[in-house]
Amino acid sequence: MARKGLGIVHWVLYGIAPSVTALGAGDAAPPGSIGGTNRTGGPGYFGPCPPVGEVPHHYIAQVYALDLAPDALPAGLMRDALLAAMKDHVIAATSTVLRYGR
Repeated sequence: MARKGLGIVHWVLYGIAPSVTALGAGDAAPPGSIGGTNRTGGPGYFGPCPPVGEVPHHYIAQVYALDLAPDALPAGLMRDALLAAMKDHVIAATSTVLRYGR
């Protein structure tokens, strides 16, 4: 269930160097990036798993450019703590909606 409309956190990753321009399918986190805490309470990517037969679910991938050094924030932040730490530091942002069903 999607936590009262707030969604489920599948991956929190930050401190990505400005030189990183893409993540390939199956790639691990970029070197030097910092892992946050996902919905399982651990680090890393935890993929989507919508119930079989339901209409495809929507997933939002969000990317922010910050005016902070890549190592400015501590490891292990959850989404809400990361968003709070980013306040007043966002210089650009984008997102895309993905759909996936089984």
